[in-house]
This record gives sequence, C-alpha cells and structure tokens, in this order.
Amino acid sequence: MNKKITLLLLSLGSALSIIILIYAADRVVGNKFNKIYAGWNSEGYRGIKKKEKKEGFERIVTVGGSTTFGYGTTYLHAWPHLIEEKFLENSLKADVVNLGQLSQGIWAIKRDLLHYDYLDYDYVIFYSGYNDSNPNILNKSSARHYDLFFKLFGYLPILDTYIYEKMILIFYGDLEKFYSDKLKDTEAVSFSLDKENNPVRKKNQKKNNVNSNLAVENKAPFQDYINEYNETFRFLLI
Repeated sequence: MNKKITLLLLSLGSALSIIILIYAADRVVGNKFNKIYAGWNSEGYRGIKKKEKKEGFERIVTVGGSTTFGYGTTYLHAWPHLIEEKFLENSLKADVVNLGQLSQGIWAIKRDLLHYDYLDYDYVIFYSGYNDSNPNILNKSSARHYDLFFKLFGYLPILDTYIYEKMILIFYGDLEKFYSDKLKDTEAVSFSLDKENNPVRKKNQKKNNVNSNLAVENKAPFQDYINEYNETFRFLLI
C-alpha cells in the first residue's frame, strides 16, 4: 500500500479515536453533572431523555433561565421535576420537560420551543423575565444556540463547562463564591453606597446613556422583547 495512503488512514483513525474518546468523556461528565449538579442530557435539556408520550399522557415543557433550570442543584430538585412528581402522585397523566438554561431570555426561549418541537408538547410554562429586564438591549444569551454541535446535530456538549468549573475550583477554591462574587461585580452599581463616586457606576451610566439615546432615536423601550414575545406566541398558537 502506498505510504501516503497508509499515513492518511492512520491519521484518520487517530482523529476518529480522539473524537470517540472526547464524546465518551463528555457523556460520562454529562451524566454525572445531570445527576449531582447542574448538567443536562445529550439533547441539551435537564433530566432523563423523554421518549414518545405514553398513551393518555400530556406533555408540559418549562422554559426560562437559571431559576427554571435549577442551577446549583440536581434536576431532581428543580421545580419542573417536582411538579411532575406532584402530577403523578395525584394520578394526573402528565410529564414535564425542563428546557431552562442559564441566563436565557425570550430570544433563546423562542428558539428552544422551535428546536424542541419534536417533543410534541401540549403546554408551555414560562418562568422568565429577569434576564430581559434591560429595556434597550435584547438579551441573546444562549448556551445552546451558539453551539456548533447543537446547531448541526442537536447535541449539546458539557465537557467545556466541566473543565472551566474545575479550573475555577483549582485556582479559586469555591465555585459558589466565585459566581457570587462575579454577580456582585456586575451589580456593583445597584449595591454601592457611594453611588455618585463609584467608577463602575459612572462607566455603566455612560454606556446606558448611549444605549438610551439610541433607543429613543430608533425604537421604544422593550420593543425587541415585545417582538420576540409576540413571535413566540404566534408560533405556539398555530
């Protein structure tokens, strides 16, 4: 066999082996995170994968940000799963799918409902609002819809998140405190006692003034949010 062909086959075999190992590691980590912390299954939502609806059952999907997702706890303790348990305890034939994801607003929610249409859901519970509280800028945060694998294959990796948080634990020591401090930094304007001389406040105020001026010139406050909201409900009511 030609040496070039042999080398090519070996290279392809090595690349395939690496891909398989990364995928296997991603699934091991994903299953672990899903059960004990803040992970998701391979299709990108929390909890076990939902199969076709059982006969006589109705399906509910829940959408929103971290409070729907249940960040910091297991999917078993997130409120969508607790609702499902209550339904079953009371002999109500319904199952619940948790589509919540961190930092999401209506922009990502609309795309989630479109993507997960294959779940054949009957009802949607919205638990959202805080992440869309900026009147001039539409929140387009999404762990799903900017991910290439999710776009192409409907598969959402978790290994990158796992490695990132492991590095935080190594260098920072406390994951919860890290995120708490990070949140405090971003909300320094709201909590500062010395509001007039707070440099963070001044910087953000200048930025907000520019955004407000643009909003006045071009559109009403929350207009992008309202548009996304209307489009989402038009899709659901079809």
